[in-house]
Amino acid sequence: MSRSNYEEFPELTPASIAVVSAGYGVIKASTPVHLCDRRSYAALLREAMKQARWDVDPGAAWASLHAIADNLHPLPPLPPTLAEAREADLYTLAGRDLVRDFLANLATETQP
Repeated sequence: MSRSNYEEFPELTPASIAVVSAGYGVIKASTPVHLCDRRSYAALLREAMKQARWDVDPGAAWASLHAIADNLHPLPPLPPTLAEAREADLYTLAGRDLVRDFLANLATETQP
């Protein structure tokens, strides 16, 4: 995933909306929280598996489930590489930000 395309909370796809709606659909105001969570998660998983059509093609189903999960909360972008930092244009704000992010990541990785 490109850093420039990353959104912490992207617009949900129709598949992701249906999955979340299925989870929320089982929640009742009088249901205890611990039961509510388990029931909503179960409904969420069942809807995702139904959309992925696990019974037809497990490989494609896995990819579908992965896409739904990524849409619900995408992974943050990878930190800049040394090659990207070397190629950054330091005369631009984006270039300076990229080098700053590279150095910040380098500092965290080298601490004991």
